[in-house]
Formats: sequence, C-alpha cells, structure tokens
Amino acid sequence: MKNFNFLSGLLALALCAFSACSQKSTSEEDVKTAVNNFLSISDIHFNPFYDPSLTADLEKTDAAAWDTVFAKSKIDGYGYYGWKGAFYDTGYKLFKSALAEMKSANSNPDFITINGDFLAHSFESNFQTFAHTMDTAALHNFVIKTLDYIVNSIAESFPNTTLFPTLGNNDSFCGDYEVQTPGSFLTRSAPIWQKHLSGLIDPTAFNTTYKKGGYYIAESPVNKKHKVISLNTVMLSQKYMKNQNFCGQVPDPAANKASAEAQFTWLKNQLAKAKQNQEKVWLMYHIPPGLNAFSSYVSTDTANCYTDPYYYYQEAYNERFLALVDSFQTTIAAQLGGHTHMDNFIVINGDKNPNSFVHISPAISPVYYNNPGFLEYTYDTQAAMLKDYTVHGFENIETAKTPNWVDEYTFSSTYGQSELTPQSLKVVYESFKTNASAKQHYIDYYVVEDTVNSSIDDANWPNYYCAFGNQTAAEYKACVCGMRSGN
Repeated sequence: MKNFNFLSGLLALALCAFSACSQKSTSEEDVKTAVNNFLSISDIHFNPFYDPSLTADLEKTDAAAWDTVFAKSKIDGYGYYGWKGAFYDTGYKLFKSALAEMKSANSNPDFITINGDFLAHSFESNFQTFAHTMDTAALHNFVIKTLDYIVNSIAESFPNTTLFPTLGNNDSFCGDYEVQTPGSFLTRSAPIWQKHLSGLIDPTAFNTTYKKGGYYIAESPVNKKHKVISLNTVMLSQKYMKNQNFCGQVPDPAANKASAEAQFTWLKNQLAKAKQNQEKVWLMYHIPPGLNAFSSYVSTDTANCYTDPYYYYQEAYNERFLALVDSFQTTIAAQLGGHTHMDNFIVINGDKNPNSFVHISPAISPVYYNNPGFLEYTYDTQAAMLKDYTVHGFENIETAKTPNWVDEYTFSSTYGQSELTPQSLKVVYESFKTNASAKQHYIDYYVVEDTVNSSIDDANWPNYYCAFGNQTAAEYKACVCGMRSGN
C-alpha cells in the first residue's frame, strides 16, 4: 500500500535543487492534493529490563550507545503474550523488528503519530529491583534515557520525518497515571519531542502548554491548514492520581481539577481559532473517551444485563469532551487514540447521528495477549481526511525464530468503505448486527488476529458492540440490555 505521486515527486526534487531538504516544506504552494501516507504506532511499552543483567551497563551508557549493550543479551526470541517474569511488554528485538517493518511498509511517510505509553509497565519498581537502588535522581535519569533511546531509534529509522507524540498513563517519573502537571517529567521530556517538531510548532507556546500540562498544537508538515492537537487525556482519567504515588506525593484534587480545566479551556480556544481560519484538526491522545467495554462487563450481574458502565474519563470530563467534539464536528476531521492495546474504533454518537470518530492504534506490546501491530494510513492532505489504513501485525511471537510480520487487513477491502468518516464507520458498526462475516472480522482483528487469545466472545459481545457507538452510561446500558433481550 505504498502510494507515490510521480508529479509531486518531481516537484519535490525540483524544489530541493534550490533549497535545503532536511524537512518537508509547509509552504502553501507545497500542499499536495494527492492521497499520501503516514504511520501510527502506540503502546510501545519498551522494557529495558527484559534482560536484567544489562541494567548496570545501560545505566552507565549513553542512550545513543544502548544498541551495543542490548547486543550482549543472551535472551533470544521476540517476547511473550502476557507477563513472563522480567520479559514482558516490548523487548529490544521486538522493538527493532517493528521499526524495520514500518520502514519496509513505508520508508518515507509524511509523519508518524505515536499515541502514548512509551515506557514499560511497572517501570519504576523494576528499576529499583534491577538497578539495586532507591535513588530518585537515578530513576529519573534512566526514564529520560529510555525515552531518548525510543524516540531516537524511531528517528534514525525515519530521518527527517516529523514525529507527533502524545503522553500515555505509563509515561511519568512517579508511576501509572501519575504524570505531574506541571512537573519535572514534563520539563525534562519537552526537548525530546521538540526537536522532532521543528518548524511546525511555536516553540514558546509549545514549552508553555507542554511543560504545564503535557499538551500542544502543531501543524502538518505538508499543509498549514491541517493542525494536530496532542492532548493529555491521562489527567481526565478516573484513575488519575488516586493514591500516594511512587514519588511519595499525595493527590491534590483541586490542583488536578485546575489542570484539567486549563486544558479544556485551551482546547476550546484552539478549536475556535481553527474553525475561524477554516482549518482542519486532528485530535490525538492516549486514553479515548466513552466506555471501557472490558471493565463494564460483569459476568454475574444478571439484573443489570451483565453490565456496570465504566468510563475511561471522569464522567463530567467525558460529557465536557463530547460536547466540545459536537460543537466543533466540522473542524475535527479525525481523532487518533491508543491505550486499549487493540485495533478498534469508536463512533461518537453512533446510535444516533454520528458526529466524529476515534480510531485506536493496536499496541506494539503483546502484554494483553494481543499480537503486536501498527497502522499505515492513507489520507487526503488537502481535506485532512483519513481514506484507508492497513494493519501490520506480528503473529506467533512466542514461537517465531524470525520476524513474522504480515499485512493483517486493509479497511477498504474488508469493510467495503472508501474513507473513514463518522458516517462510513456507522455503516460498518451497524453491519455487525446482520453481517456475521463482518462481525467475525472485527473480533479477529481486534487483537490483531490473535485468534487463540481473543478478548471478545458471545457472552461479552453486547458490551463491546455497544461501547463502539455509545459514550454515555445511560445510552450504553440501554444498548446492552436491548441486545440481550433480542431487540
């Protein structure tokens, strides 16, 4: 699925003859009208402790030279499904094979979105265990070195390619769902992202919003009228800063609320400005809005249709976010998320009049019994509209002797739609009720075709189905109960 517009290519070469080509131009005359490509990767969860014997060497080695340390490992294989001692999430070989497959799929994408969770689960406690130290400064330095290694590895595979990052719930100094806003993690991680957004951000504005709350706005490298807004939805989560964290800090509800309010106000202002300027916006974030189908299924609660609706966000924040999306539905052209580790989509207001959608990238980490995967998109650069995507997946990682990446499926040929819009995804969503083949495709591809460890079965299907098209508890429960009663 590698698209290349010959005339655009000749034009680019001609322009390069008279100017430096270290980055894609953003001038108005360079806006391409063709359908081009970008890549999306999420939930890398890189685990530098997969071989604990290397930890001491990694600590004393610059991140730029970590490949030489990993090359010493005697641990073979590409990883495991689930949790297997220290070797879980994404080890060195799986990470490098993913980058190689991404480059094979498309060596010159317009940009790459990275939808959060760069760091492995339990990163802080593993550092203490394998580095044999409780030193906070050493931990923080190792977190930053790990982030630097991940991002630089991606950049080395895709030189001169814009990287749009967003923060996940594991990306912090202080534990899961514990990124401080503002805080030292945001201050120290800002330069890592900023150097890969050069020319596409206002540096002052970026440093203000990212260091304060972990969010920012940038423009597409090929179209000034296409904006990318990266949000910190971790702070909206029900799980955000609930207990004393790894850094010893106790929750401060008032400060947390102020940070969330500031982000909402900023987001509304950015969307209003984009609407006024007739620009298109993509929202990218880690945690999506709506209901968590996995957590909402209660196998013993017959009185409530086997469901107890569980929001990803705090309920008030969920309502506020959905209201903003509805108000700016003609400006928001797409939303890109992660967090679930699965290949998924959400049709916002899907059981009524859909006004937007969220497409969720599968994870590189196989920790939730999913095959590793990433997305290659095609999109209209002029309209900022998603046209199609192909999922690339690594099958049978536990037994693979060599990288076993395959093209799992392409959206257009699998579901018969020519573009990704709220309306086209509603057609796909509704087809699951009557088209057994489409439904089975979705179930298989949800875990990137890991049919042995499928998350969805007949018992919980109504919970998953209804979460795709309903984002409030009342609507979700009515949908689930209706399906279970045969309506």
